[in-house]
Amino acid sequence: DRDGNGIPDECEPPRFRRGDANGDADHDVSDALAILLALFRGGPPGSCADAMDADDDGQVTIGDAVGLLAYLFLRGLPPAPPFAACGTDPTEDAAACERHGPCE
Repeated sequence: DRDGNGIPDECEPPRFRRGDANGDADHDVSDALAILLALFRGGPPGSCADAMDADDDGQVTIGDAVGLLAYLFLRGLPPAPPFAACGTDPTEDAAACERHGPCE
């Protein structure tokens, strides 16, 4: 129980930041690139699909990269929660998260 909340760490859902696809604790163009590389070039999928699923629709698609770029450059909507800080997924869907380095 590293966070001292009385719940064993292995029983808690993983914490992550949605949109931080490359796990560097920042939201920038490299996150959109990580999504595109995973989808189209066989790049590493990462250990947290939830972080890559920027729109929280349960799947990682090109729309996640496009939405993230729109947020970064065109004042589009931010990724779905948890976005600003590490948190757990508020929705049940097919995307999963084993671990997200910046939030461990």
